[in-house]
Amino acid sequence: MMKYLPFLLFLLLKAGTATAQNNLVVNGIPWFDDKGNIVNAHGACIVEENGRYYLFGEWKSDKSNAFPGFSCYSSDDLVNWKFENIVLRVQPEGILGPNRVGERVKVMKCPKTGEYIMLMHADDMGYKDPYIGLATCKTIAGDYQLQGPLLYKGQPVKRWDMGTFQDTDGKGYLLIHHGPVYRLSDDYRSIELKWPTLKAWANHRPCSKRTVSISCLPQT
Repeated sequence: MMKYLPFLLFLLLKAGTATAQNNLVVNGIPWFDDKGNIVNAHGACIVEENGRYYLFGEWKSDKSNAFPGFSCYSSDDLVNWKFENIVLRVQPEGILGPNRVGERVKVMKCPKTGEYIMLMHADDMGYKDPYIGLATCKTIAGDYQLQGPLLYKGQPVKRWDMGTFQDTDGKGYLLIHHGPVYRLSDDYRSIELKWPTLKAWANHRPCSKRTVSISCLPQT
C-alpha cells in the first residue's frame, strides 16, 4: 500500500488544483461562484444568450422550503460562474407570497417581443394549491416582475412539475409531467393551444407534411 501512496497523493493534489482553478466541474461537491460562495441554484435551467450561459435556479435556504427567490449566475464556459442577481424574490402576497413554494424555474426569450419570459411551479407548502406562474423582464438577468398565473382560456393552469421547449420556428411550449402539452401565444404570456399528451404533440410537428390525423389536432 505504501508504494502507491505518492501516486495517490499526486492524484489528490492534481484534483484539488484543478478544482481550485475551476478547470472542471466535479459531481458531488459544491460549485463556487466568482465571490467564493456556493452556487445556490437548485432545480436549475441554463439559457444561452450571445455566447454566454445563464443559470437560473431556486435560491434555497437551510431553514425552510418556503420560496425566498430565484437566483441567476452567468458563465462563458459552464465551469466558472458569476453571481448576477436574485431575479425574482418572494412577493408580499399571491402565488409566490410568504410561506409558498417556488420551483422548476424556466426562462425563454420571446422572439416576437424580445422579452424574457419566466415560468415556474408555485404552490402552498403542502403542494395542494399548484399554479404555473409567469414573470417577465426586459433583460435576461434583471429584476423579473411576477404577472400572476399563466392562463389558458382565461383560467389559471394548475399543474405541478413542468418544463419548457422552444422550437426552431420560435414557438414556445409548456410541457407537464404526465400531462398535456401547451403552446404559448406569440408573446409567450398566455396559452393558445393544448394537446392532451406528449405523443399527440409530437405527432403534430410533422402534420403539415402529411394528412392531418385526429391525434395531431390540438384541443381548443
